[in-house]
Amino acid sequence: AGPSPAVTSGHPMPTMAGGDANAAGRGLAAAERAAKSLLYSLEPTHADLRARHDLVRFVIDVYRHALSTVIPGHFDLRYCVFGSVQSRTCLPDGDNDVAVFVHVHRDDPRNKALFSADGSPTTTGADLMVKARDVLTAHGGPVAVDTLVFAEVRVLKLLVNGHSVDLTADQIGGYTAAGFIAECDARLGREHVFRRALILLKAWALHEARILGSAGGYLSTYSLVVMLVCVFNNIERLHGPKALLQLTPLRAVAEFLKYFATFNFREQCVTIYGGIPATLEAITAFVDSLHSADAVAAVASAAAATASDTASVASSANPSIASPVGMGAAAPTMAPAPPLDGTLSANSSGTEAPQPRAGSPLSVPVLPPHVAKAKIGQAVANKCLRDYTGAARRGTADAMQAPPTTPSVASVQSVPVHHTSVFPVRHINVMDPLKPNNNLTRGISLANVYRVSAAFAKGHEDFERAITYAVEPEHFLHAFAPSLVDALNTGPQPMRGPVDPDACHCKQCPTPTVFCTDLPKMREEASAVTAVPVGVTEATTRGFKYHEEDRANNTHHN
Repeated sequence: AGPSPAVTSGHPMPTMAGGDANAAGRGLAAAERAAKSLLYSLEPTHADLRARHDLVRFVIDVYRHALSTVIPGHFDLRYCVFGSVQSRTCLPDGDNDVAVFVHVHRDDPRNKALFSADGSPTTTGADLMVKARDVLTAHGGPVAVDTLVFAEVRVLKLLVNGHSVDLTADQIGGYTAAGFIAECDARLGREHVFRRALILLKAWALHEARILGSAGGYLSTYSLVVMLVCVFNNIERLHGPKALLQLTPLRAVAEFLKYFATFNFREQCVTIYGGIPATLEAITAFVDSLHSADAVAAVASAAAATASDTASVASSANPSIASPVGMGAAAPTMAPAPPLDGTLSANSSGTEAPQPRAGSPLSVPVLPPHVAKAKIGQAVANKCLRDYTGAARRGTADAMQAPPTTPSVASVQSVPVHHTSVFPVRHINVMDPLKPNNNLTRGISLANVYRVSAAFAKGHEDFERAITYAVEPEHFLHAFAPSLVDALNTGPQPMRGPVDPDACHCKQCPTPTVFCTDLPKMREEASAVTAVPVGVTEATTRGFKYHEEDRANNTHHN
C-alpha cells in the first residue's frame, strides 16, 4: 500500500499575510493532519514486523550454515532481535539489528582445536563472525556480505534483496536500550506519543537533515532517544504543569527542534534531565550525585518495606497496634529550584557533600527539583538494567549451559550500577542513562557538530515558517519536509494487513496498535533468547529459500 493521499509535495506554498492572527492556528492544524499522514506511511505494521522476523530467521539459518563449515563439532546458536525493530520504531527502509550467541561444545573432541589446554576458548564470537564472513563471501547465494565493521562492537552487515541485517556477537546492551524506549513510552502514555514522536524525528533526521547514522559520523538513533527524553523531562518546567498533557508527536518534534536549535553542544553535555557543563569534573559530580541519591532512595525504600512488614505482623497479632508505615525512612529534602535556563549549573549537580538529617544515618544528596522529579529518571534506567539486561544475560547463560560472566539480576536489583571509568568528553556529548560513562556521540567530528547544530536551527526555522503560512497539509509538508515526502513516495512502504489478534489492548489506545506491547511479555522475551534448531530448518521469507546443495551439505550436526 502506498502513502496516504495527503503525503505529496506537488502543491506550491500559498502566499498569506504573516500578520494574520489565525494563520498560526490554521497552520498548526494543517501540520497535525500532515503528521498523521506521515505516521501512517512511517509506522511499522504487524505484517511488516512479521516479515522482518521471518527475514532474520532466514539470515540466521544461513549464518548457522556458514558457522558449521568453520566449527568442526557441535555448537549452539541463539539470537536476539533488538534495536528499532524490537522497540517498533523502525522506518520502512530501516535495518534489522540482531545479536548472536554461539556456544561451542567443549566436550566434543572435534572442537578440541578451539580450546586451550586449560579448557578456555581461544575463539570469540567476533572471531567466528570474521570466519563466517569469509565463508559467505566465497559461497555467494541470497545473503550477500555488505561489510564487516571493525569498531568497538564488531558488526557484520548482510544484505538480502536490498534488506539489511546487522549481526553483532554477544551483545545485550541493544536489547536494554529497546526496553528503555518501551518503558519511556509506557511512562508518558497518551497513545504512545513518545514512540510516534521518535519515528517522526528519525525520519526527519535521516531524510531531511541527513544527520542520522553513527557509521557516517553523525547521531545514532539511541542518542536521539536520549535527547528526546531530555525534552519530555523539561516540557512542564518550561511551559507549565499541563504542557505534557497537550503534547502530540508533531509538537514534541517541534519542541525538540526549538530546544536544541540554540543548545550549546560545545559547552554543555546532554543528559535525560537537561544540559550540564561539559567538563569532566561536573559530569563526574553529577553522575555521583545521581547514584548517591538513588542508593539512598533504595535503602530508604527497603527500610520502609521492612518496617511495614514488621508492623503488619505485629498488627495481625495485636490489632490495637497501628501500622507505622515508613518507620525509620528519612525523606530527602530538596534545594531551591535553579534558574530555568534549560541547563544545570555546576553547583546544582550535587557537588557539595550532603549533610545527614537529625536522627538519620543517611546522607541525602540535594538535587535540583526538576532532576529529582523527572518523569523519566534514574529509576527507569535501573529498572531496565534489572528487567532486561540481567534477565537477558542469565537467559543467555542458561541457554548456552554456561555460567554467567556478568552480575545476576539480584545484584542488579540491590545495587545501582555505578560505572567508574572516565566519561570521554568530546566535541559533542550525550550521556547514556543506562551507562553514564558512555558518550553516545564520541565519534562525531567537530565539523559534523556544526552541521548537526545548523540542522536543528534550520529545522526549527522551517517548522515555524511552515505553520505560519500553511493552509493545507500539503503546504506544511512542502515547507518542512519535502525530501522526506519524496523518500516516502519512492521508497518501500510498510505492508498493510489486519491487526494482530494477539495484540494487547493497552490503557493508552482505544483500539490495538503496533505499539501496544505487553511490557511483562517483552521482559520475558529478554530471558528467552531464541534458539536455532540443531537441524537445518525450512527457513523461508519473501520467497527466499536455501539452495538444495546447501541443505544437503549441512548434515554433520543432525
